[in-house]
Amino acid sequence: MNYNFVSQVKNSNLLEISGVESLGVGEALHLFFEEFFTGTDRKLAQFQTSLHTINWQGTEKLLKDRNINFINNANQRITVPTYFQAGEGEMLYYVSNIVSAITVVEGFKTEIQRFYDWMKNVIKKGRADKAYQWTITNYDSKVGEVVAFIKELREGPKTATMNKVYVNFPEAFGLMSRYSLAVEAIKARDAEVMARDLKNVYEVGNLLVAKIKANDLVIDAYTLKGIQDKVSQFNELTNVVGGALGLINELTAVFNSQLKEFQAFK
Repeated sequence: MNYNFVSQVKNSNLLEISGVESLGVGEALHLFFEEFFTGTDRKLAQFQTSLHTINWQGTEKLLKDRNINFINNANQRITVPTYFQAGEGEMLYYVSNIVSAITVVEGFKTEIQRFYDWMKNVIKKGRADKAYQWTITNYDSKVGEVVAFIKELREGPKTATMNKVYVNFPEAFGLMSRYSLAVEAIKARDAEVMARDLKNVYEVGNLLVAKIKANDLVIDAYTLKGIQDKVSQFNELTNVVGGALGLINELTAVFNSQLKEFQAFK
Protein backbone atom coordinates (compact mmCIF):
# COMPACT_ATOMS: atom_id res chain seq x y z
CA MET A 1 0.00 0.00 0.00
CA ASN A 2 1.50 3.36 -1.03
CA TYR A 3 0.53 6.01 1.53
CA ASN A 4 2.49 8.76 -0.21
CA PHE A 5 0.01 9.07 -3.08
CA VAL A 6 -2.96 9.25 -0.73
CA SER A 7 -1.19 11.95 1.29
CA GLN A 8 -0.42 13.97 -1.84
CA VAL A 9 -4.04 13.83 -2.98
CA LYS A 10 -5.12 15.02 0.47
CA ASN A 11 -2.59 17.90 0.35
CA SER A 12 -2.37 18.77 -3.35
CA ASN A 13 -0.13 21.62 -4.56
CA LEU A 14 -0.29 23.21 -7.99
CA LEU A 15 2.87 23.44 -10.10
CA GLU A 16 3.65 26.96 -11.28
CA ILE A 17 5.91 28.50 -13.92
CA SER A 18 7.97 31.10 -12.04
CA GLY A 19 10.93 33.35 -12.77
CA VAL A 20 9.89 34.31 -16.31
CA GLU A 21 11.04 37.92 -15.90
CA SER A 22 14.45 37.07 -14.43
CA LEU A 23 15.19 33.82 -16.29
CA GLY A 24 13.29 34.23 -19.52
CA VAL A 25 10.44 32.07 -20.82
CA GLY A 26 12.67 29.24 -22.06
CA GLU A 27 14.59 28.70 -18.81
CA ALA A 28 11.52 29.19 -16.61
CA LEU A 29 9.64 26.60 -18.67
CA HIS A 30 12.65 24.25 -18.55
CA LEU A 31 12.70 24.39 -14.74
CA PHE A 32 8.93 23.89 -14.67
CA PHE A 33 9.14 20.68 -16.71
CA GLU A 34 12.09 19.50 -14.60
CA GLU A 35 9.97 19.93 -11.47
CA PHE A 36 7.04 18.16 -13.12
CA PHE A 37 8.98 15.16 -14.33
CA THR A 38 11.31 14.76 -11.34
CA GLY A 39 8.26 14.41 -9.11
CA THR A 40 6.36 12.34 -11.65
CA ASP A 41 9.30 10.02 -12.36
CA ARG A 42 9.73 9.33 -8.64
CA LYS A 43 6.02 8.60 -8.33
CA LEU A 44 5.87 6.37 -11.39
CA ALA A 45 8.74 4.28 -10.04
CA GLN A 46 6.31 3.33 -7.26
CA PHE A 47 3.39 2.60 -9.60
CA GLN A 48 2.43 -1.03 -9.40
CA THR A 49 -0.29 -3.03 -11.06
CA SER A 50 -1.04 -6.62 -10.28
CA LEU A 51 -2.91 -9.51 -11.80
CA HIS A 52 -6.26 -9.15 -10.09
CA THR A 53 -7.64 -12.64 -9.67
CA ILE A 54 -10.30 -13.31 -7.06
CA ASN A 55 -11.67 -16.85 -7.24
CA TRP A 56 -14.49 -16.40 -4.75
CA GLN A 57 -16.80 -19.05 -6.26
CA GLY A 58 -14.85 -21.98 -4.80
CA THR A 59 -15.04 -20.58 -1.28
CA GLU A 60 -18.77 -19.87 -1.63
CA LYS A 61 -19.35 -23.50 -2.63
CA LEU A 62 -17.13 -24.75 0.20
CA LEU A 63 -19.12 -22.85 2.82
CA LYS A 64 -22.41 -24.17 1.42
CA ASP A 65 -21.12 -27.74 1.27
CA ARG A 66 -19.95 -27.53 4.89
CA ASN A 67 -23.16 -25.78 5.95
CA ILE A 68 -21.17 -22.94 7.52
CA ASN A 69 -23.45 -20.44 9.25
CA PHE A 70 -22.73 -16.71 9.07
CA ILE A 71 -24.16 -15.99 12.53
CA ASN A 72 -21.83 -18.52 14.13
CA ASN A 73 -18.86 -16.66 12.69
CA ALA A 74 -20.14 -13.11 13.11
CA ASN A 75 -17.47 -12.23 15.69
CA GLN A 76 -14.55 -13.73 13.79
CA ARG A 77 -11.98 -11.10 12.85
CA ILE A 78 -11.11 -10.76 9.18
CA THR A 79 -8.67 -8.62 7.18
CA VAL A 80 -9.94 -5.21 5.99
CA PRO A 81 -8.36 -2.39 3.92
CA THR A 82 -6.08 0.12 5.64
CA TYR A 83 -8.56 2.96 5.26
CA PHE A 84 -11.71 0.97 5.99
CA GLN A 85 -13.99 2.17 8.77
CA ALA A 86 -16.05 -0.78 10.02
CA GLY A 87 -19.82 -0.35 10.09
CA GLU A 88 -23.02 -1.28 8.32
CA GLY A 89 -22.89 -0.45 4.62
CA GLU A 90 -19.27 0.70 4.79
CA MET A 91 -17.85 -2.16 2.71
CA LEU A 92 -20.45 -1.54 0.00
CA TYR A 93 -19.52 2.16 0.03
CA TYR A 94 -15.79 1.39 -0.06
CA VAL A 95 -16.01 -1.11 -2.92
CA SER A 96 -18.30 1.20 -4.93
CA ASN A 97 -15.72 3.97 -4.72
CA ILE A 98 -12.87 1.65 -5.68
CA VAL A 99 -14.87 0.54 -8.73
CA SER A 100 -15.15 4.25 -9.67
CA ALA A 101 -11.40 4.59 -9.17
CA ILE A 102 -10.85 1.73 -11.62
CA THR A 103 -12.65 3.80 -14.27
CA VAL A 104 -10.30 6.73 -13.62
CA VAL A 105 -7.19 4.53 -13.86
CA GLU A 106 -8.41 3.00 -17.10
CA GLY A 107 -9.22 6.41 -18.56
CA PHE A 108 -5.83 7.84 -17.58
CA LYS A 109 -4.12 5.93 -20.38
CA THR A 110 -6.34 7.64 -22.96
CA GLU A 111 -5.99 11.08 -21.39
CA ILE A 112 -2.18 10.93 -21.35
CA GLN A 113 -2.19 10.38 -25.12
CA ARG A 114 -4.66 13.23 -25.58
CA PHE A 115 -2.44 15.56 -23.55
CA TYR A 116 0.64 14.47 -25.52
CA ASP A 117 -1.15 15.37 -28.75
CA TRP A 118 -2.16 18.74 -27.28
CA MET A 119 1.47 19.51 -26.39
CA LYS A 120 2.65 18.56 -29.88
CA ASN A 121 0.05 20.91 -31.31
CA VAL A 122 1.39 23.76 -29.15
CA ILE A 123 4.83 23.19 -30.68
CA LYS A 124 3.40 23.01 -34.17
CA LYS A 125 1.29 26.18 -33.92
CA GLY A 126 3.12 28.12 -31.22
CA ARG A 127 -0.10 28.67 -29.33
CA ALA A 128 -2.69 26.82 -27.30
CA ASP A 129 -5.95 26.01 -29.01
CA LYS A 130 -9.28 26.52 -27.32
CA ALA A 131 -9.78 25.21 -23.80
CA TYR A 132 -8.43 21.70 -23.31
CA GLN A 133 -11.16 19.08 -23.25
CA TRP A 134 -11.06 15.62 -21.73
CA THR A 135 -11.44 12.85 -24.28
CA ILE A 136 -13.67 10.74 -22.04
CA THR A 137 -17.13 12.10 -21.28
CA ASN A 138 -17.52 13.30 -17.67
CA TYR A 139 -13.95 12.24 -16.86
CA ASP A 140 -13.40 15.35 -14.73
CA SER A 141 -16.43 14.55 -12.57
CA LYS A 142 -15.24 10.94 -12.18
CA VAL A 143 -11.81 12.16 -11.10
CA GLY A 144 -13.48 14.60 -8.70
CA GLU A 145 -15.44 11.78 -7.09
CA VAL A 146 -12.27 9.73 -6.53
CA VAL A 147 -10.45 12.77 -5.10
CA ALA A 148 -13.33 13.40 -2.69
CA PHE A 149 -13.26 9.73 -1.62
CA ILE A 150 -9.48 9.73 -1.05
CA LYS A 151 -9.60 13.02 0.88
CA GLU A 152 -12.09 11.56 3.37
CA LEU A 153 -10.11 8.35 4.01
CA ARG A 154 -8.94 7.77 7.57
CA GLU A 155 -6.64 4.97 8.63
CA GLY A 156 -8.30 2.32 10.78
CA PRO A 157 -7.49 -1.09 12.28
CA LYS A 158 -6.34 -3.75 9.84
CA THR A 159 -9.00 -6.22 10.99
CA ALA A 160 -12.67 -6.11 11.97
CA THR A 161 -15.30 -8.59 13.09
CA MET A 162 -17.23 -10.25 10.30
CA ASN A 163 -20.54 -8.62 11.30
CA LYS A 164 -18.96 -5.14 11.06
CA VAL A 165 -17.92 -5.79 7.46
CA TYR A 166 -20.75 -7.82 5.90
CA VAL A 167 -24.37 -8.53 6.78
CA ASN A 168 -24.17 -12.06 5.36
CA PHE A 169 -22.13 -14.27 3.03
CA PRO A 170 -24.12 -13.32 -0.12
CA GLU A 171 -23.18 -9.66 0.40
CA ALA A 172 -19.50 -10.59 0.75
CA PHE A 173 -19.42 -12.72 -2.40
CA GLY A 174 -21.58 -10.22 -4.28
CA LEU A 175 -19.10 -7.41 -3.61
CA MET A 176 -16.17 -9.64 -4.54
CA SER A 177 -17.91 -10.53 -7.80
CA ARG A 178 -18.69 -6.89 -8.62
CA TYR A 179 -15.13 -5.79 -7.91
CA SER A 180 -13.61 -8.73 -9.79
CA LEU A 181 -15.59 -7.93 -12.94
CA ALA A 182 -14.58 -4.25 -12.82
CA VAL A 183 -10.90 -4.77 -12.05
CA GLU A 184 -10.40 -7.01 -15.09
CA ALA A 185 -9.96 -3.73 -17.00
CA ILE A 186 -6.58 -3.17 -15.33
CA LYS A 187 -3.76 -5.16 -16.92
CA ALA A 188 -0.46 -6.16 -15.33
CA ARG A 189 1.59 -3.85 -17.60
CA ASP A 190 -0.65 -0.78 -17.30
CA ALA A 191 1.69 1.05 -14.89
CA GLU A 192 4.61 0.48 -17.26
CA VAL A 193 2.59 1.85 -20.19
CA MET A 194 1.52 4.92 -18.19
CA ALA A 195 5.11 5.64 -17.16
CA ARG A 196 6.26 5.43 -20.78
CA ASP A 197 3.52 7.74 -22.01
CA LEU A 198 4.16 10.36 -19.33
CA LYS A 199 7.85 10.28 -20.21
CA ASN A 200 6.82 11.10 -23.79
CA VAL A 201 4.95 14.15 -22.46
CA TYR A 202 8.12 15.26 -20.66
CA GLU A 203 10.21 14.84 -23.82
CA VAL A 204 7.73 16.92 -25.81
CA GLY A 205 8.01 19.55 -23.08
CA ASN A 206 11.78 19.57 -23.50
CA LEU A 207 11.38 19.95 -27.25
CA LEU A 208 9.13 22.95 -26.62
CA VAL A 209 11.80 24.45 -24.34
CA ALA A 210 14.53 23.88 -26.93
CA LYS A 211 12.51 25.62 -29.63
CA ILE A 212 11.83 28.62 -27.39
CA LYS A 213 15.52 28.92 -26.43
CA ALA A 214 16.51 28.73 -30.11
CA ASN A 215 13.99 31.48 -30.92
CA ASP A 216 12.15 29.08 -33.25
CA LEU A 217 8.99 29.58 -31.23
CA VAL A 218 7.47 32.54 -29.40
CA ILE A 219 5.02 31.66 -26.65
CA ASP A 220 2.49 34.25 -25.50
CA ALA A 221 1.22 34.64 -21.94
CA TYR A 222 -2.06 32.85 -22.74
CA THR A 223 -0.26 29.76 -24.04
CA LEU A 224 2.20 29.79 -21.14
CA LYS A 225 -0.69 29.86 -18.69
CA GLY A 226 -2.38 27.01 -20.60
CA ILE A 227 0.76 24.87 -20.40
CA GLN A 228 1.10 25.56 -16.67
CA ASP A 229 -2.51 24.66 -15.97
CA LYS A 230 -2.54 21.46 -18.03
CA VAL A 231 0.79 20.12 -16.75
CA SER A 232 -0.25 20.89 -13.18
CA GLN A 233 -3.55 19.16 -13.83
CA PHE A 234 -1.75 16.04 -15.00
CA ASN A 235 0.60 16.18 -12.05
CA GLU A 236 -2.42 16.08 -9.75
CA LEU A 237 -4.04 13.36 -11.85
CA THR A 238 -0.88 11.26 -11.54
CA ASN A 239 -1.23 11.44 -7.76
CA VAL A 240 -4.89 10.41 -7.97
CA VAL A 241 -4.13 7.45 -10.24
CA GLY A 242 -1.18 6.41 -8.05
CA GLY A 243 -3.40 6.53 -4.97
CA ALA A 244 -6.15 4.63 -6.77
CA LEU A 245 -3.74 1.91 -7.92
CA GLY A 246 -2.51 1.46 -4.36
CA LEU A 247 -6.06 1.13 -3.04
CA ILE A 248 -7.01 -1.26 -5.86
CA ASN A 249 -3.99 -3.49 -5.32
CA GLU A 250 -4.66 -3.58 -1.60
CA LEU A 251 -8.35 -4.47 -2.03
CA THR A 252 -7.42 -7.41 -4.25
CA ALA A 253 -5.04 -8.65 -1.55
CA VAL A 254 -7.67 -8.08 1.18
CA PHE A 255 -10.35 -10.06 -0.67
CA ASN A 256 -7.95 -12.96 -1.24
CA SER A 257 -7.02 -12.92 2.46
CA GLN A 258 -10.70 -12.89 3.43
CA LEU A 259 -11.38 -15.93 1.25
CA LYS A 260 -8.69 -17.89 3.12
CA GLU A 261 -10.16 -16.72 6.43
CA PHE A 262 -13.67 -17.76 5.36
CA GLN A 263 -12.36 -21.22 4.54
CA ALA A 264 -11.23 -21.63 8.16
CA PHE A 265 -14.70 -20.89 9.55
CA LYS A 266 -16.42 -23.65 11.50
